[in-house]
Amino acid sequence: MAIHNSTHSLIHEALIEYLAIAEHCISTGKPTGGCYGFPTALLCFIIVDAIGSFYCGNTSLTVNVDGKTRTINGDGFKHYYILNSDYYGQALNETDIKRLYEYYRCLLVHNAALAPNCVLAIGKETDPPFDRRRYRYIDFVSLRPFLDLSRTAVAKFLKVSPTLIPDSKQGQRIVRKR
Repeated sequence: MAIHNSTHSLIHEALIEYLAIAEHCISTGKPTGGCYGFPTALLCFIIVDAIGSFYCGNTSLTVNVDGKTRTINGDGFKHYYILNSDYYGQALNETDIKRLYEYYRCLLVHNAALAPNCVLAIGKETDPPFDRRRYRYIDFVSLRPFLDLSRTAVAKFLKVSPTLIPDSKQGQRIVRKR
């Protein structure tokens, strides 16, 4: 952690740290078996939220959700539209996006919990990050592929972030808090 002269450099360091700790969590075995899946998932979902937040109100990024062209035009689950962008390359419907936000991200952040029937697993590199295993909705998150996608998304984001962040509504909100 360092003192930063710009919001961009601070966010750059934070995202790199999130990835490093998520990698440590998924690679480090717990004494009881398995990996530290909850922090891995939480950090990956935080990255999705962070990247999406800098596109809120930015009409230059459009994504396809339910066959419609959408922009990230609000807070909350709409930041997760970024999952359907080139950053993550998913093709999720709005219900899936809302459920990932509500059943995984929000419950992990606010309650240290997951919704019933929702599963986190280490997964293999070839597994889909988000899957329907037993139900019609996404009930399974494979952490290895999600972390790999997050790493790719952060690399793409950091290439555009020096100009994107200062010009974004979110970047301007952050600066006003100083």
